[in-house]
Amino acid sequence: MLFTIGAALASGAAIAYVMHDLHFEYGLPYKIDLEVNPRDDWQVPIGVNEQREQILLDFAKTPHVSLGGGTRYGKSNLLNSIIVSLLTSKPRDVKFTLIDLKGGIELGGYETVKQVTGVAYEPDEALQMLSRVYDMMKSTQEELRRSKRRKVTDKKHFIIIDEAGELNPNEAIDREEKQLKISCQKYMSQIARLGAGLGFHLILATQYPTGDVLPRQCKQNSDAVISFRVRSAVASKVILDSGGAEELPDIKGRAIFIQGANTHMVQTYRVNEQQIRHTIKNNKRKVRQHVQLPEVKAVEPAPREDTFIIEETRFSD
Repeated sequence: MLFTIGAALASGAAIAYVMHDLHFEYGLPYKIDLEVNPRDDWQVPIGVNEQREQILLDFAKTPHVSLGGGTRYGKSNLLNSIIVSLLTSKPRDVKFTLIDLKGGIELGGYETVKQVTGVAYEPDEALQMLSRVYDMMKSTQEELRRSKRRKVTDKKHFIIIDEAGELNPNEAIDREEKQLKISCQKYMSQIARLGAGLGFHLILATQYPTGDVLPRQCKQNSDAVISFRVRSAVASKVILDSGGAEELPDIKGRAIFIQGANTHMVQTYRVNEQQIRHTIKNNKRKVRQHVQLPEVKAVEPAPREDTFIIEETRFSD
C-alpha cells in the first residue's frame, strides 16, 4: 500500500482513489491523541499510517523539516506535538528558538520554558533571533575546529518558524521591510546549509505556499516534508514537489509525510491543551528571565566558508 501511495503522488486521480480506500475501508482514524512517552533517542512520534503503525520522525537522521497546509488542518498542532515530545524525552539535551509569526497564538506559551532561548512574534524580532542562532552556530563550529573533535555530546537546538511565509521578501510593503526579510531568509539558508552538522535543526511551517516562499537551501536540505490539505495542485507541488496534498480529505490532521525515500499517508497525533500546559509547567524557569536582544540590522551573513563534515555535535550554551 505504501508503494501504491508513493506512485499515486504523481496522479491526482490515483491519490483520490487510494485515500478513499484508506479512509473508508482501512479506517484510518479521524483523530488520535498523542500519548507522551519518554524516549532515549531523537525519534518523535508523528502519527499513524493506514496499517495503524506509528510513524516516527528521526532527528538523528533528518536535518530539517518543512510543513505545509491550509489553516486549521493541523499544522500548528503538529508543531506543538513535536515540542511536547522533545521536552518530554530530552529535557536536558534540547533547546528551542521559536518564531511565531501568527502573533504568538500558537507558540507564545513557551516563553517561560527554560529550554527556550527566545520567542519572536514580528519579522524584526525574527531577524534578531536568527542572527543570534547564526552566531551560536558559528561559535559551535569554531569550538569544534579548535578541539578537533568529530563526536561530542548529543544535544540539539531546534529553530521553529510558524508561518515562515511572513518572511517572504516578495510580500514586503516597502524597501526597508524587504531588506529585513531578505536578511531573515539568508540566515535561514545559512542555518539550513550548515546547521544540521552542528546540532541546529530548522522546522519551517507555511500555510499557502506560492512561488519561492521558502529559501531554496531550506527546501533542498529538508529531508522530511509533511503536507496537510492545500487548495491546489500548485501549492502541493511547492511543498511536496508533486501533486496529491490537494486531494487529501477534509479531515483535520490528515497529511502526507515524506521522509527520505519513504512516503506515508498519516493521521497526525492531536496534542491537547492540558498536555501542553503540563509540559510547560514541568519545564518552567524558576525565575522568569527577560533578555534584551541587541538591535540587528538587515545585513547579509558572512560568505560561505569551507567546512568539514561532522557526524555528531553539540551547541554552545
